[in-house]
Amino acid sequence: MRYLLSVISLVLAVACFALAIGQRTIWAPPQTITEQLQQAVDSPVVVLGGDVLATHEGRQTITITGDGAITAVVGRTSDVLGWIGEADHAVVVDQDGELGLDVTNGGEESVPAIAGSDLWVQEATGEGEVSLELAAPLDYSVAIVSDGTAAAPSDIRVEWPNERSMPFFGPLMTAGFVLAALALLLLLLAVRRHRRHRGPQRRLSPAPSRRERREIQRGAKRGLPVAPPQQAIEAGSAPDPDDAASGETATDASTTGETPATDAPETPADDARRTERRATPRRRATLRRVRLVVPIAMGAALLTGCGPQYWPDLAQPSATPSGSPEPTSLEDTLPPAAVTVRQFERILADTREVVAQADSTLDANLAAERLGGPQLDARTVNYTVRGQDGSIAAATGIPDGDIQLLLPQQSEVWPRSVMAVVGWQDETQAQSALVFVQDSPREDYRLVYQFRLESGNQLTGASADVGAPGLPANTPLLEVAPESIAAAYGDVLISGPNSSWAPRFPAENDSLQEQVGYDDKQETLALETSQTVDMTFADAEDDQAPVTLVADADGGAYVATSFVESTTSIPREEGVTVRPGVGAQTALSPVESSTTGLTASYQIQALFYVPPKSDDGSEQPLVLLGYAYALIDVQEVQG
Repeated sequence: MRYLLSVISLVLAVACFALAIGQRTIWAPPQTITEQLQQAVDSPVVVLGGDVLATHEGRQTITITGDGAITAVVGRTSDVLGWIGEADHAVVVDQDGELGLDVTNGGEESVPAIAGSDLWVQEATGEGEVSLELAAPLDYSVAIVSDGTAAAPSDIRVEWPNERSMPFFGPLMTAGFVLAALALLLLLLAVRRHRRHRGPQRRLSPAPSRRERREIQRGAKRGLPVAPPQQAIEAGSAPDPDDAASGETATDASTTGETPATDAPETPADDARRTERRATPRRRATLRRVRLVVPIAMGAALLTGCGPQYWPDLAQPSATPSGSPEPTSLEDTLPPAAVTVRQFERILADTREVVAQADSTLDANLAAERLGGPQLDARTVNYTVRGQDGSIAAATGIPDGDIQLLLPQQSEVWPRSVMAVVGWQDETQAQSALVFVQDSPREDYRLVYQFRLESGNQLTGASADVGAPGLPANTPLLEVAPESIAAAYGDVLISGPNSSWAPRFPAENDSLQEQVGYDDKQETLALETSQTVDMTFADAEDDQAPVTLVADADGGAYVATSFVESTTSIPREEGVTVRPGVGAQTALSPVESSTTGLTASYQIQALFYVPPKSDDGSEQPLVLLGYAYALIDVQEVQG
């Protein structure tokens, strides 16, 4: 009966192993999950949203096939839709497990080149076929275009890795090993029972070893009687007379000191083989059992290393959330940062390259690709004067060191801004604060402000991944509204302590006031030339709106602003002429001298820390963090 049960257990074990191996091979699920767009596209842009990409878990592989050029870009959904604007486009949607289209007709039948925008975090271009591999978050989308005029490709395939869950592989393998062990146990029990019930057996002596055979052969050649091995003598039996005689002969030989001839020394392998042959039947049976049990035990132990995909999931399934994910922290409720660190590094590198090339060729149009506002005005003037006088120094370049601080604005609308503190490879130079502004989705970020930071000022801010909220120019949350700071500071530079704004802008630690402030202007008025020339100073706003970003948890903010300060020199008497100053003024002046007077205009860029408005009504001073000063125009006064 035990033999029968052993055979049945073995057959069941083989069946379990076969089923388990079949689940890993012929019945295994596919390695990827694939979904294909099922509709033709008529719009110039196709948008593959994050909700579709998140239909299945894992990294997504997107393959687009079509005729001609194909471009696919990845960006935040708000950025993608902002760039598309009013253009016709189609959004890929999941319709009961199949990909369909939701078409929107915006009025624009074509779009400009989509590649190269500062909004994208990843791009892929090609002819005929393009493939993208990414792990897109839920708030990111993929935009696909052909040439901007023709319809976008319709052959869009999305693949996800399949977890290849095989929940019965582990249980089947475990059952197979258990049944195999049971079959072996039943077989051993059956053999043991059979041996016990088959009656007495003749006890056979083990065969002599090779050394014993050699000794017997040498003894036979000498004429000595052949004695059986000692192990062959039955316990309690009388020795044979011939055996006794041979024993006496051997004893005599040993007592007379004769040394029998010996063969080569015995090796450890010979000794091991002899030990194995002389092992008792019980010991050999034990060894056989161990040899059979160990592989099964090792196989069972290996099952503990099987991954969770090979076992049934007994956990209760969690409810699948519908719609957008619920925010779990305050940061999740805020608008996203305008750019990522990787995006800004690309923007900064491109700005360095473009500006360096424009500086070498004095090409203001090229510089306009990455510069705007006050920075473009100052550099355009610098190119003009350098074209007339090569001895005039070039404008300060873009810092070539590491990014020390990145503070992007939290925004999903335009215009949006980014402030960064960047060092120089030459550490003796002061760090610079750069302010970039993107006016619309289809424009690139342009550098509008560049400040040389005052020594001793350490700028801080939130994480670059979180960003900083922007404030409007007329916000009442700060000590001084950003739109009023330029005029207030300009009045302090001209009037000094006589200005009503003087307490808000202390002269201590303000090197700009030391260089071109009230005291410097009074020294200029005291010169001998002032006896024949009337000099007046004035300030005016420029066209660039201030940029305001919250700096800390207290509510203080960084405000970047600019204005124009002018110095007008008019002769007091007839016959007196006014000449422009040497260098840049001479290069910019429309005349060599004037009897009506000249006006020199200087651009001042200033970066302030503005504290929050205090609850008790006390006035807190503003801190000048950095500035830039440049001549931008010289004009003759019209008489």
